[in-house]
Amino acid sequence: MPDDLVVELTRKINAPPARVWDVVSSVDGLREWLGPKTYEPRESGRILFDVLHNDQRWVMFGNITAWQPSERLAFTWQEFDINKLACWPHPTVVSIDLTADGDGTMVSLSHRGFDKLPDAEEQYKGYRQGWESLNDLEKLATMCEGSK
Repeated sequence: MPDDLVVELTRKINAPPARVWDVVSSVDGLREWLGPKTYEPRESGRILFDVLHNDQRWVMFGNITAWQPSERLAFTWQEFDINKLACWPHPTVVSIDLTADGDGTMVSLSHRGFDKLPDAEEQYKGYRQGWESLNDLEKLATMCEGSK
């Protein structure tokens, strides 16, 4: 079955791929952009998000699966509840792809793998709404273009 449940966001940023990579590959840059509590910026490094959503605490843990400077960062995303019990039988994958586009960079953020979850459609809709409402690529653009 093809993975039709993919959250995809794309935006052109007026900065070269190396500048965008500087932000997404640094601990301080990624923390300011997406807010991970733990981030080990390297292949096989760990990433951990600890968030409060709808009055419930959630932990999302992952491992970096792609580390290609100025091109691609990808990591698994496994949801856990407060007791550190896995809520999902399989992790999903978040990818951030950078492509040179003239003087700027086309940034594509995708979150896929929801099709493997028991409540796939519900999880997909919730994460799509979450990624879109956070306006994450606008925030990244502001950080990379230098006008905070």
